Amino acid sequence: MKIDAIWQPENQQRIFRALMEAMARPGSLHSLDAWLDGARSYRGVLASLLDAGTTLSDCHDLLEPNDWPLLQARQEITEKADYLLCQGSAHPNGSPKVGSLSCPDQSATLLIQVENLGNGGSSLMLQGPGIQSTCSLEVSGLEPAWLELREEYISFPLGIDCILLDQKNITAIPRTTKVKVLS
Repeated sequence: MKIDAIWQPENQQRIFRALMEAMARPGSLHSLDAWLDGARSYRGVLASLLDAGTTLSDCHDLLEPNDWPLLQARQEITEKADYLLCQGSAHPNGSPKVGSLSCPDQSATLLIQVENLGNGGSSLMLQGPGIQSTCSLEVSGLEPAWLELREEYISFPLGIDCILLDQKNITAIPRTTKVKVLS
């Protein structure tokens, strides 16, 4: 029986390193294509991040039923989940957890599937830690309400972190990053 590339430990480690680089340099694009073997990037990212100690809300039913046993994460409602997998073209539903002042790390990370990163769509200007002065990011297939939701839930150190994904690429927008929509 052949195991998909995303379930191989060496590929999960490479994807995790790309995630760490994306979080350290908000708005930078990172291709996961070499480690996905045709899988969607959100499946590779989830395979790298989740285990039996984490919870996931598949807000827009993007995962296949046979993915759940391999991910090992427990299914949870949006308000209590550690990770939320969302369709960027859909309107957000529910309120993600934002942590507390004593435990700001107990907030949700949103994985938002978009149509395309780095080409067409909305132009975003990012500013903050990990960015020289400003960074421009083009995103297509992202409902503007996601950025409004993100802004609503950020009161540093509280807030949500976002990972945007298209078919093969990822970028991150941590809670420390300021986002301005240019077009």
